[in-house]
Amino acid sequence: MQTEPMTMHTKAVLMNLAILTGLIIQYLRGKPLLIVALSGVFILVIANLIMMAVAKKQSTTRS
Repeated sequence: MQTEPMTMHTKAVLMNLAILTGLIIQYLRGKPLLIVALSGVFILVIANLIMMAVAKKQSTTRS
């Protein structure tokens, strides 16, 4: 039985949830909220930009 590959939207949601989970754990372990928030913004932006670049590259190679 063959399954379909995940869509880019599903991958992005899972990636963002994993990042947010890690940030919440860091906050619960005692990291200051400001550090967690600033690093979260930075990491989420970079991760989503990389995801968009990969998606764009994959769409140009498929066409």
